[in-house]
Amino acid sequence: MTEHDGRFIVELKTAKALAEEPVAQVLGYLKSARLEHGLLINFGSYKFEMRKFAWSQDGTCRKSKPTFL
Repeated sequence: MTEHDGRFIVELKTAKALAEEPVAQVLGYLKSARLEHGLLINFGSYKFEMRKFAWSQDGTCRKSKPTFL
């Protein structure tokens, strides 16, 4: 895989609120798939919620604050 191949992980949830488990799940998927970018989308909240993640091979992770639409 190249750094700019355009692939990313999308995890869909239907929960009233997102706990830490879905976040850990997305980060685990990114690490095991050796991908850098992921989205966690929740359709179960009163508002559509989306979080973005960026994982680097050196083990650092950037997480966005939740975005509500």
